[in-house]
Amino acid sequence: MKVLVSNDYFGTPLVWEYDDGLVERIELEDFNNHTLLTDLEPPCDGTLPIDLYELVLYYVFESRVRTRNFDMVFELCQINRRSCFLIYNKIYNNHKISYKAMIHRLSKTFHMAESIYDNYLCAPNVTGTALNALVCYREGSLRHNYNFNPWDFRANDLEIKKLELDLDDSLQQIYTFPGHFYGDSVWIHGSEEDGIYNVESLQHPAIVLILCDYTYSLIPTRSTICYNWHRFVRFLRKAFGQRAGFYVMVKHQIDIENPFIETTDIFVQI
Repeated sequence: MKVLVSNDYFGTPLVWEYDDGLVERIELEDFNNHTLLTDLEPPCDGTLPIDLYELVLYYVFESRVRTRNFDMVFELCQINRRSCFLIYNKIYNNHKISYKAMIHRLSKTFHMAESIYDNYLCAPNVTGTALNALVCYREGSLRHNYNFNPWDFRANDLEIKKLELDLDDSLQQIYTFPGHFYGDSVWIHGSEEDGIYNVESLQHPAIVLILCDYTYSLIPTRSTICYNWHRFVRFLRKAFGQRAGFYVMVKHQIDIENPFIETTDIFVQI
């Protein structure tokens, strides 16, 4: 695919597909247009057959996720134990834990998704660049635990950090386009010739996660990003769009026990 990139009056990137002299605009996500749902009631477990109940539950779940009403998604988990079980396995695909643990993890998951949406994607881009990262701090009680999951991080303490990178070395063949808000960012993987981009991958938005503990020490290496992060990102793409790009900053394997590494120029795409 070949594309052209322009900007509107507010500086938001506009992406156009180019084909033999014809252009057609590619619709991107508008994160500042939030739909508040008021008409989707949760199904009542006692009045529907089990199979029909599950279909209705999943339909309401998908609708609330796509419209980014994460607080209403969590309401579905509180209907009863079965609803919690179904939604937890829809996201993480692991049922060998207690109901209490499921509720805790889902609560933290939806809180983190809400915080990324409100405090990053909808926030004005004060750095003026598309190379930004979201710093997430892990709970202090897990300081010496090398295992880390999406529900281990504090959603209330997210910070936005401008990345100082050399694209030629760190993120090869990536062209970045900032917008008025952080969620407007567009990354294009590919090549450029005379203002036309040959696209291998178009990412919007692009979210880089810096996962650290309360001492600012970077946690992940390439080998320690577990299955639950892939499931978490898969869930976020339902809300933020299938073009959303997610990266995790990692440190070298030899530095896994080095507590003084805070940032690197190494990224793993999830």
